[in-house]
Amino acid sequence: MKNIFLANVARSIALNKKKAHYNITKLNAPSLWYFTDEDKTKDIINILHRLPTYSGIVLRNYCSKDRRTIIKNVLRMAKRKNFTVLMASHPRAHGNINGLHLPKWEYKCRRNTKGQIISVSAHSLKDKRKIINTKADIIFLSSVFHTNSHPKRKHLGIIRFGLLARSLARPVIALGGINNKNIKKLKNFPIIGIAAIEALKQGK
Repeated sequence: MKNIFLANVARSIALNKKKAHYNITKLNAPSLWYFTDEDKTKDIINILHRLPTYSGIVLRNYCSKDRRTIIKNVLRMAKRKNFTVLMASHPRAHGNINGLHLPKWEYKCRRNTKGQIISVSAHSLKDKRKIINTKADIIFLSSVFHTNSHPKRKHLGIIRFGLLARSLARPVIALGGINNKNIKKLKNFPIIGIAAIEALKQGK
């Protein structure tokens, strides 16, 4: 069954990439990303089955008891569906990981990631100043809209998100509260993709 949300993503991102003001041909980053949430995501593999090929996955299973098993299963699925997988810690410990994702508390980390993608999370203008030295290839900018994943976090809103996205001068992927009803509001912004947790998990 065709997922309306994913169909909207494909149409919107096709337009957004033309508007992005940087060269992304060498990066070849997916336009759709799924962030795992170890507290709320209990059946990752089922969710990955519903994602289209060539999607991106950010694995954030920091403390899961069955972390190794989860990683092994995700990588097996990634190989089958050509997913790009970023690990939110120690990518070199797993040969098939495509890169490293740095949450804001790890901005100062220095790891050997030669040939791998480095992404960072950003939530404000203050974060912008800190990520300059991270050499990040991708910035996940959030939260665009109110999100159930972080209900107490103040979201950026469409205007602040747009201003911040344009000022970063690096490939930006929108994250936070995006669904099939509000994704069209992002069409005119210089982003190269969108990321989600709840919307992809529930297939909204």
